[in-house]
Amino acid sequence: MKILRPLHNLLLIVSALFFLAAFLTLKKTLDINLYDTIYVVPFSRIFMVCAVFLSLLWLLYTFTYHRLFSKKLYNIHVIGSALLFIIIIAGSLWSNQLIDHYTGSDQLKKIQLSTEIGNGIAIASILLTSIQLLYPLNLIIGLFKTKKR
Repeated sequence: MKILRPLHNLLLIVSALFFLAAFLTLKKTLDINLYDTIYVVPFSRIFMVCAVFLSLLWLLYTFTYHRLFSKKLYNIHVIGSALLFIIIIAGSLWSNQLIDHYTGSDQLKKIQLSTEIGNGIAIASILLTSIQLLYPLNLIIGLFKTKKR
C-alpha cells in the first residue's frame, strides 16, 4: 500500500483513529482501583493522549528517518507501538464493559476474565514501554555510524 510508505505513516493513521475514537467515547470512563481508591479517567482523555503520543512519534520519524541505523528495529518499533497501543486500549474498553455487567450467575467468570484481561494489559504496557527504547537506540547508533564515515 502506497499510504504506508514510509511505514511510520501507520502511526499517523492509528493516531487519527484514536483522535476520532475520543469523540465516540465521551461518556465512557475507566475505573482504576488502587489500594481502596478509585481513579476515574475518561476514555476520551486516554485516546487523546495516545493520539498525541503517536503523532509525536510520527513527527520524530519524519525528521530522523534517514539517520536511523537499522530498518528492522524501525519496523519492530513502528508496528509494535501501533499494535500494542491498540491492544491496550481495546483491552481496557472490553474489561471496563465486563465490569459494568457484574450481575447474574456468571459473575465469577466475568471477574476472572476481567482479571486476565488486566494482566494482559499490564504485559502489553510493559512491552510497549520497553519497545519505546528501540527508537532512541536506533537513532543514536545511526548518528554515531554516520559521523565515523
